[in-house]
This record gives sequence, C-alpha cells and structure tokens, in this order.
Amino acid sequence: MLTIAVPITDIEKQSFSKYCLDSGLTVADVFGNFVRRVLAEKKLPDDLYNDEVPTDETMAAVEEGERIARDPSVKGYTNLDALWKDLGI
Repeated sequence: MLTIAVPITDIEKQSFSKYCLDSGLTVADVFGNFVRRVLAEKKLPDDLYNDEVPTDETMAAVEEGERIARDPSVKGYTNLDALWKDLGI
C-alpha cells in the first residue's frame, strides 16, 4: 500500500469525497482505478490535458469581450482599414 499526498483544498477534498461516496466508491477506489487505467493504457487519459477546456482566465477574457461588445460607449469597427488607421499601422 502507498500513501499519496495530493495538493487540494479542504473544500475540494470534502466535495470529492462526497462525490465518490455518492457514486458508491471511496477516494482510494477512484485513485486506485485511475492508476490501474494509466498502467493498462500506458498513457494518461486525454481529457486530463485537453487544451479545448477553457481555463478560468480564458473564461474571464471571453466574458470581458462580451461585455465590451455590448457596451455602446466602446468604439467598434466594421472596416479593417479604419481599425489599422486608428492603430497607426
């Protein structure tokens, strides 16, 4: 048997433990199954490092863009030449 320390917050630990128990598993079951899956497939699951999942920073940027797009006081462009001119390009 091996003991592993995982750097998560107490809230994450409690939420994850509850999720596991609600699923009929223990945290140890889930981690054991994860390790066995990685060893059997000889790779990490693709969804662990999927670049298509937006980060909090990306989502904040999207929300800011949407807010700016709705703001009538922000100048917009329908013509790239006008944008380039204003940017001095």
